[in-house]
Amino acid sequence: AGATYTWDFDGADVVDLGGQSYQLSWDEAGNHPVSLVVDANGCLNTFSEAVMVSDPPVAGQQIQPAAVCLNSGDELDLDDLVQGADPGGVWSPAAGSPAAVDPATGMLNTNVLHAGTFEYVYTVTGGVCPDASVAVAVRVEPAPVADAGIDQALTCTMGSVSLNGNGSAGTGTLSYLWTGPDGTPLSMDADQPIVDVAAPGIYTLTVTSEIGCSAIAT
Repeated sequence: AGATYTWDFDGADVVDLGGQSYQLSWDEAGNHPVSLVVDANGCLNTFSEAVMVSDPPVAGQQIQPAAVCLNSGDELDLDDLVQGADPGGVWSPAAGSPAAVDPATGMLNTNVLHAGTFEYVYTVTGGVCPDASVAVAVRVEPAPVADAGIDQALTCTMGSVSLNGNGSAGTGTLSYLWTGPDGTPLSMDADQPIVDVAAPGIYTLTVTSEIGCSAIAT
């Protein structure tokens, strides 16, 4: 009679590939003992082997959009933009993005970036498992353009004038702030670029984008 084979796969999910070959998978990482008893006409032989199962690496995911102002001098910590990542990975620029990131710390020097959107990749080495990686997008926004309009003149017959910043432009929703000759902000709605004034002097318009990039004009 032929030999019989008795396997113990320690609770693994088993796919029989035929010829005493099996594909095994476990739900938990760790050492899993696998044993085989071969019975050949009453002669028993036992074999055992420990199979080490590793958790796959996790690179996480980007949890918030990243945007900085052009030429702001800001350093951006890319680690702060990723959630659920295993530590010990390395950062690298994606194709077409400048090599402006420290591979170990994830600190991005935005001073070397021009306006646009760039991607940086966090990679965790998997060892026996495939590596895991996640790409993080960083948008570099130019400052808005502040346009205070043409100079106005107060006269005996015209006691007030409208200062008009409608010529200003930028990315997204802009906010506007006019300040008077003494530097005091004028009372106005932030989304309105026009204000009426009745005192002579130099008035300054500050235009600010949604992420805080700003420009001034007088």
